Amino acid sequence: MSDNEILNEVRIAVARIEQRQVHILEVITEHKAKVDALEKLSHTMQGRIWLVSTVVFGVLAAAWEIVKHRLLGQP
Repeated sequence: MSDNEILNEVRIAVARIEQRQVHILEVITEHKAKVDALEKLSHTMQGRIWLVSTVVFGVLAAAWEIVKHRLLGQP
């Protein structure tokens, strides 16, 4: 291989690395925006209602499993 061929391969590799870095930065930026939106939502009344409803549903699901297994005798 000549020096020019090696240099061209290195340039191509560096260009690919730069493209990957740009893509990773875009993904991180999008992720940060989503996390920020979730943090804002969690501090609102809607977020609190969502949290309470999730906890209530979990408790009801667990209670139903207990009723099903103990009272109804289902395995």
